[in-house]
Amino acid sequence: MAETISTLTRRQREVCELAIRGLSHKQIARQLEISYRTVEDHIYHAYKLYGVNNKVGLLFKIMQGAQ
Repeated sequence: MAETISTLTRRQREVCELAIRGLSHKQIARQLEISYRTVEDHIYHAYKLYGVNNKVGLLFKIMQGAQ
């Protein structure tokens, strides 16, 4: 799992952390001053990388990797 985490860029990890905290894609885009579409792309990439399809699955996979 450590290699999966390292394949995400710093910005992708940042977007995922905010999504897991419950921010909407629109809120993340505003906070990070990036486009809504960029947020969607980062989240999609993380979902595909971890083999999940929602924030709960993403959180679970990241928590597994932190152990």
